[in-house]
Amino acid sequence: MKLASVLLLLVACTPAPPPRSPETAALEARIAALEGRPRAPAPGAAPDLVDLAQRLDELELLARETRTLQQDLQVLIGRVADRAASSAAPLAATPRSDALDPQRRYRIAIAGSPAFGSPAAPVTIVAAIQLPERFTHQLLPALRATRAKYGADVRVVIEGFVVNPPAFATTIAACAAARQGPDALDKVEDALWTARELAQTDASKPWPDAEDAHAAAGGAGLDVKAFDADVAGSCAKSVDREQRALASVGQTASPTLWINGRPLVGAQSPEHLAAVVDDELGKATADRAKGGAPNTYYDRLMKTAAPTAR
Repeated sequence: MKLASVLLLLVACTPAPPPRSPETAALEARIAALEGRPRAPAPGAAPDLVDLAQRLDELELLARETRTLQQDLQVLIGRVADRAASSAAPLAATPRSDALDPQRRYRIAIAGSPAFGSPAAPVTIVAAIQLPERFTHQLLPALRATRAKYGADVRVVIEGFVVNPPAFATTIAACAAARQGPDALDKVEDALWTARELAQTDASKPWPDAEDAHAAAGGAGLDVKAFDADVAGSCAKSVDREQRALASVGQTASPTLWINGRPLVGAQSPEHLAAVVDDELGKATADRAKGGAPNTYYDRLMKTAAPTAR
């Protein structure tokens, strides 16, 4: 009887809960139903002991249901975080990306960043990305289609821009994968995105980390020794430099494309990319007709580009 009284006293002294969600209200309704259910003692058993045993069974059931709700909540939090990632502020304080003018050219440095294509290409697309990230996952196929369509006329440069701090290690891995070519980047990105999706449906799985990236590189057939060296060396420095430089220009969202310095924020369709690329190709053709050197075209564009959106 004393044990039952202590349990009742603990229940009675529990602090008032915070504002309730619909899920919490539903759970409380179930608790109320259990509390109000008539209890019939088993024949020959002491009523107070039967009552206590039934309450313990009910509390264990509620505890299991609470753990299930907590796991569901973690999944929902992960999904909301992914949806908010494209508009979340970066680590450095900068203007919002919607302050960027898509018709204006901004100064985007590319020295030292991995690139696919010739420096003499008339159109340079800087893809400032985070891995894993939902809209980056949607964007990369459009970039592949653009490279296939325009061939030597387009160069793609991969840079890192992190909006979710846990993604720093995997974004550095994106740089290391890109140094081994576009196919290597695509395979590592796909593996990391699959791992991120698994974390969304299983609360016990953490955000993909450096070990996951290393495993993805091995599974994709990359030169793992070179990959690890780039992760620990040049790519760690590159992503830090790129993050600061892009934030100073005005980038706040990932992914953001810079097509000869002109910004496009978020996932883009191949058709939208083609419209901007065609416009830039026309300008490059006019420059060459005037005697402009193809090898210096991007550098000359950057000399007259705006250093910041502010």
